[in-house]
Amino acid sequence: MWYLYALLGPAIWAFLNHLDKYLLGRFFGTDAEGPVLAVFTGFAGVIVAMAILLFGPPVFTLAPWRAIAVMGAGMLLVASYIPYMIAMPRDEASIVASLYRLTPLFVFVLSYVVLGEGLEPKQIIGGVVTIVGSISLIVDPGRRGNSISFATFALMCAACFMSACVVVVFKFVALRESFWSSAFWEFIGAGVFSTALIGGIPSYRRALFTLLWSRDAYVLVPVTFSGEALNLLANLAVGFASLMAPLALVSIVTGLHPIFLLLYGVLFTLFLPSFGRERLTRHDISRKAAAICVMCAGIVITFT
Repeated sequence: MWYLYALLGPAIWAFLNHLDKYLLGRFFGTDAEGPVLAVFTGFAGVIVAMAILLFGPPVFTLAPWRAIAVMGAGMLLVASYIPYMIAMPRDEASIVASLYRLTPLFVFVLSYVVLGEGLEPKQIIGGVVTIVGSISLIVDPGRRGNSISFATFALMCAACFMSACVVVVFKFVALRESFWSSAFWEFIGAGVFSTALIGGIPSYRRALFTLLWSRDAYVLVPVTFSGEALNLLANLAVGFASLMAPLALVSIVTGLHPIFLLLYGVLFTLFLPSFGRERLTRHDISRKAAAICVMCAGIVITFT
């Protein structure tokens, strides 16, 4: 049952990858402006935290140091989107998204060190095969212009490392406390960090105020808030799955994200090309079909 929750994460994240690319390309002109979208994660998190406070179980039961720990994870959650938002306009969405497949490697190391979790040899082999298949699905080495710059690689490594820290810290606390109280303090931390970004970084503050006063605000703000609410839902689903299975296994399942990325890309190409496009030549279809077979083989090796 846990893998259904784990699959919900990549299904949502893949859609949000396309949405981020579209919003950054349409509404933001510089690298300094785009990352301001990350603060909406924290603001949406505060709204979800208030809902948990009003309708959920008691949330003030955590020991102070554990509350601080998950608040730190919430801050990292927002911080992890900043290098991602900077990298997204620099390369194709599929290339940037493919680098998120580095996250399971960080999760495996951190979960082993912090939580003492390990995988069987066949699970490690299956995970590696799945990761290789997921990267080959959305990166074509033979296509000109599909190379990855060092700056993009470094930015996404930072994003992946922070994302891995978030899920490991959350599981460490949630296993010992309540899931919902841990989620509450994580979202409060996200809100605090977003507020600090706006208050402490003039370029972000100017970009936010310019956005709010622009004629695009009536479209961009509700769309962004809705996207961030979906993102938080995806994080909650994956966090819940992580309580029922080793984090490394959950990360392998979320590694199916490129399949959803491809599916949405095909649908947008056919029915909404102004939102996103996917190459559908015979070469691309055959290459992607082979990559999906590799990913499926990795999943079979992992779970049989």
